[in-house]
Amino acid sequence: MPTFLETLGERHRVAEQTQLLQLQREERVLAHLRARAQGQQLLEDAWASSDPYASNGGSVAGLGSAANDLFHPSALGFHSARPGSRQHGGLPPYYRTEMQHWQLVDAARILEAMCPTAVCILDVLTQFCIFTGFTFKIVRKKKPGDAAHAIDKSPASPDGEPKPASDPLVDKAQQVIDKWQRDVDWPAWQPELFRRTRRDGEAFLVLEPDEAAGGTLGLRSVEPEQVKEPQGVAPQINRELGISGRDASWRFGILTSKENTSIPIKYNVVSQYNDTTKQHTVYDADEVFHLKTEWIDRQAKRGISDFFSVANDLPGVKKLLRYLREGATVQASIAWVREHPEGMDPVGLAGAGGLTTTRTGQQMPATVFDQVRMLDVSAGMKYTAGPLGVSGKNSALILVLQAVLRNIGARWQMPEGIVSGDASNANMASALVAEAPFVRGCEARQWFYRNGYKQLVERVLDHAAVTGLLGGARENILDDLEVSVEMPPVVPRKAKEETERNALLNERGILSNQTWSSREDLDFEDEQANIEEDPIEPPSIMLGMAEGEPQDDTAKEGNPEPESERATS
Repeated sequence: MPTFLETLGERHRVAEQTQLLQLQREERVLAHLRARAQGQQLLEDAWASSDPYASNGGSVAGLGSAANDLFHPSALGFHSARPGSRQHGGLPPYYRTEMQHWQLVDAARILEAMCPTAVCILDVLTQFCIFTGFTFKIVRKKKPGDAAHAIDKSPASPDGEPKPASDPLVDKAQQVIDKWQRDVDWPAWQPELFRRTRRDGEAFLVLEPDEAAGGTLGLRSVEPEQVKEPQGVAPQINRELGISGRDASWRFGILTSKENTSIPIKYNVVSQYNDTTKQHTVYDADEVFHLKTEWIDRQAKRGISDFFSVANDLPGVKKLLRYLREGATVQASIAWVREHPEGMDPVGLAGAGGLTTTRTGQQMPATVFDQVRMLDVSAGMKYTAGPLGVSGKNSALILVLQAVLRNIGARWQMPEGIVSGDASNANMASALVAEAPFVRGCEARQWFYRNGYKQLVERVLDHAAVTGLLGGARENILDDLEVSVEMPPVVPRKAKEETERNALLNERGILSNQTWSSREDLDFEDEQANIEEDPIEPPSIMLGMAEGEPQDDTAKEGNPEPESERATS
């Protein structure tokens, strides 16, 4: 049996070995951290170190060596052009999983919240593409064999000309659509849906009957993060629907067939407050209005923000502007610099430093330049102005800023003057003509949203017909009626020229009076009612003077007749 001293010595040896092993482990960890630090890139500040597209932040992700390229590493590292790369409706290199798509939406919303340039872009696109909103009119669908114009001879228009016969079904459908637009505030939904799709890449609306509005379809917005794959209950839902999991895909919260992910069958929507398996609702495809941006492939189940390709440039512009602003502020606070000979001990160039409390409550050493001041430079020191304080160098930073803004604007074919606010390098008049790329791009977006909004209004019309709101239940109402959509002009209006063109088209029988009124921002029915109350008198044209009418001698005033003529008379 070992003695007490032997046991104590053994304990000391074990403790020394344990301590040595701990030191060796710490040295290995330190060496690993040093090697990792040497291999990483330098990040400028907290904004650059936190990658909006990466959940952990600061991870090296992107196209090779760029540490701040906002691409998710697992999505980008996955093959984008291999069989099965876009299975289940994924879209590498943008996203491959639900989590990656959520991160894209997160980053886009952060950019809108933090970058004034992103807000400006969304505002400009909304103003040019949506403006005052689209106008929806219900018209009778033309069928082969129908008369070109049905004329009712009995009721004559105020000018005596026959007017088109009234269609009770069209009038009733128009009343239902007009009432629906007022009940759901559809004019406000139009710019909101546009802004959501450009920012988030998509927008969801649940169409539910609203008994308070007479049974028409109500609109309820659903956030993109609420549409997710049902966790743990997908097999049960499939059994209830009578489909096989081998043929169906619930990925990204949208049920489609595995072979054709472009046609949705069901949507799974979780609660905003609890996304557990019990807090979810499955909607049919005709109960959900899903609008994706037009440039996304149709087989992709989810949309992508317009900001994806410029996600690095937008915060870079904000950062550069902040540095220019703060640097110029400090430079402007220095009235002059005074150098002292050797032997004097003035206050140094750094000035009186100290601890400054930040907005977060932390204290850091800093020198505050809050007023115009003079700098004293002691012997052995030399004052050298930064790039902002040297003539010729500060303009280079402005050129860089303008180049980045031009690159951002090119994403939407925007003229430089719109995205930067500086129209000195671009002729705005020539940039907003009918054939300009930005105008063409806005018109193309208008047509995309025109078709999407038209489909939504057609759903409302069809639901109204089935539920009897048009006077008796009707099936296949869209075989008889169609929705005509009038879009606001993108090019700035030239009122006189546009009115003359509309008048010529109306005279040739190409443009109707109702369409002409909508183009002039007038309500046709209201104007006709006003004309009946206050008829318009036709302009009188004097072709000659009738006999016995008094002659106008005002033209002879100041020009008396010659004396010879007066004598003869």
